[in-house]
Amino acid sequence: MPSEFQLSKDLGVSRATLREALRILEEENIVTRRHGVGTFVNPKPIFSSGIEQLNSVTYMIEQSGKIPGSQFLSTEFLEPTEDERSKFAPIEISTLAKVERVRTADHEPVVFCIDKLPEGLIPLDRVHRADSIFKLMEEFSGKTIAMLYYIEPVSYQDRIYEV
Repeated sequence: MPSEFQLSKDLGVSRATLREALRILEEENIVTRRHGVGTFVNPKPIFSSGIEQLNSVTYMIEQSGKIPGSQFLSTEFLEPTEDERSKFAPIEISTLAKVERVRTADHEPVVFCIDKLPEGLIPLDRVHRADSIFKLMEEFSGKTIAMLYYIEPVSYQDRIYEV
C-alpha cells in the first residue's frame, strides 16, 4: 500500500484517523504492517470452510446469507496426468472432464472453480444449469459425498478477471 502520508493525503483524513483504520484492518487480518517497511494487503478468502468438514461452495455462500450462482466458462476433456491418475486410484480413469466456472454470491464473483472429474461421473450437459456440482454428483450417483480428495488453491487468473 502507499505510505501513511500518501494515503492520508489521498483520502483527505488525518494520519491519526488513518492509523486507527489501519490498526482495525490489521486486527481483522486484512493488512499486515511492518515498521519501517510498509503496509501490505493480506490475501483472504471471502468464504472459508475448515478441512475437517466438507462443504460445497454453494453451501458456504448460502451460510453467509447470500444467493449462490454460477457463470459457466468451459468444459474440455483431457487425458489425465500420472499425478491425477494416482489421486483417483484405485479407480482407473482414462479421461477427465475439466469444468471451469466462476461462483457468485449475490451476482458478485467470489470463487473461480476448476473441477476435474472422471468422464461419466456426472451428466455434463447439466453442469451449465447446476450451481452445485456436489448436489449433481449426489443426484446422479444416488450416493452422499463424504470426502473430497484434493483441493488446490490458485491465484489471480488473468483470463477470468473481467468475468
